Amino acid sequence: MCLVDVDTHTTLKSAIETAQREGIDLLVTRLKFETWLYWHVSESRAAHSTRQLDELMSKHKLLRDGKHLATHFPFASVDDAIRTARAADLSLGSCRCGPDPSSGMPVLVELMRGLTPRT
Repeated sequence: MCLVDVDTHTTLKSAIETAQREGIDLLVTRLKFETWLYWHVSESRAAHSTRQLDELMSKHKLLRDGKHLATHFPFASVDDAIRTARAADLSLGSCRCGPDPSSGMPVLVELMRGLTPRT
């Protein structure tokens, strides 16, 4: 399993090809992982810049010190985040880069739950 963001990934196409060839689940979040976190508190599927996502993290107090999940992070909203991710990317799955915004994180959550991911 490999998780990557699009925001600073300069060799994403090559990484996807390698993951497919090697049988590695590569999950891409576009623009960056904070998109997935934001979907725990919002159904918005509007594209955001890195700066806008950082501001949303601050506004909703989802992170502390810029990169650590807040102690009150709304983990119980994971199913809401999954629904929003699936609505944002109807072809959601491993080893692909979806539209902006999108996240392959539902695949990981389903694997962690012992389910076969829907792709």
